[in-house]
Amino acid sequence: MPTETRTADRLLTGRRYNPARGGHAPGHLRNAFCDWWEYHCYLDDREYDCDLDYLDDLVSVGDYGDRRPVRWLVGRLWNCTDIMPGDICNDLDLAPGSTYAQGVRRLRWIAQHF
Repeated sequence: MPTETRTADRLLTGRRYNPARGGHAPGHLRNAFCDWWEYHCYLDDREYDCDLDYLDDLVSVGDYGDRRPVRWLVGRLWNCTDIMPGDICNDLDLAPGSTYAQGVRRLRWIAQHF
């Protein structure tokens, strides 16, 4: 990304998203997670039907369809304070209004224990 674009982004938003710090994640990251979830994972009779090797899946991120591992996306949303859609909260057995951080942490827990 050109320096001018990065500088303009910082001026418009006040700061760039830092996954380690958390806060409001860019929409393209949240959208990529939701799209991946709807396509690859679902809940059937309270049993998770999600490939437990999901961290190796590739997901399209952004307008240009950059392919990134789900592991990368989970890391970017690990501290995200944005509210996750209610249907995904329900699928992950989380309270409505849960954050993406809570969702990706729950998803990782499920992958490790099932």
